[in-house]
Amino acid sequence: GYPGSTSNSNSIGLAIQTSTFYFFQNNTSGSQKFVSFNGNTNTYTTLANSPISGSDVRGCVTADGTGYYCLDASGTLCYYNIAGNTWVKIGSNIVNQFGTNLASTFSNLNTGDMAIDGLGKLWIVASNSSNWGLYMLNAPLPTTAQATITLKQEVAPTQPTPGGTFFAGIAYNATGQIYLSTLNDLYLLNNNLTITHVGAFSVAGVGSDLTSCNYPFSVLPVNLTNFTATNQANSVLLNWMVTSSEDLNLFEVERSTNNGIDWNSIGLVMGPEDNFNEQHYLFKVL
Repeated sequence: GYPGSTSNSNSIGLAIQTSTFYFFQNNTSGSQKFVSFNGNTNTYTTLANSPISGSDVRGCVTADGTGYYCLDASGTLCYYNIAGNTWVKIGSNIVNQFGTNLASTFSNLNTGDMAIDGLGKLWIVASNSSNWGLYMLNAPLPTTAQATITLKQEVAPTQPTPGGTFFAGIAYNATGQIYLSTLNDLYLLNNNLTITHVGAFSVAGVGSDLTSCNYPFSVLPVNLTNFTATNQANSVLLNWMVTSSEDLNLFEVERSTNNGIDWNSIGLVMGPEDNFNEQHYLFKVL
């Protein structure tokens, strides 16, 4: 049932709602073929041609299973509507939060992958054998053409790759942890944006792509029902309410002074004795 030969297949994404994978079966410039594979019925389907002409290296399916995003080696972002079998070329004018155009970055770091978390944010790893970087596109993700696309740089694209091997995969687990893969090894991205080697794959070469089977629909162990920040005289009052705060011990309040790149702890707020009723919290930032 496989629809023909394959060449440099890449950019796999999984719609967990239908157990269907989406990926480029042929990923060579000028001869691309985009297909799906349904794991329940063991069937392949050839889908609409993408609007990009170069090779695609990064792709993933949205957490709700309605669409597929991909970013080619030259830095063109596209969206595929699964129900409509239609493509949209979102754009190629991609900048970071500092206004720096990322075309040369994606061209130099021409390998990588992308993943979408349960909150709808798109995470993009760009890498070559020397360096890697990590970017985030905030939700809601665009589904129409955009004049400019702004990514938040989470890890500068000057970080050295482990062992001189490029990152080719990124995926989430159900608790919100990010995993990165090289061809032969798996790494965990820590909260301080450093990486830890998890181990080598039992089969060599399988780390050239990853796809998430679970999404962190609830990153925090609480249901946040309200959060406000009120400017007062020489201070800011933080006010939030939560329900069902299972296994909650405390909140750690952090502050960033450089557009969310670096964070510092500024205080702790103890959790409730009752973890199942609505709780109200206040914290004053001086």
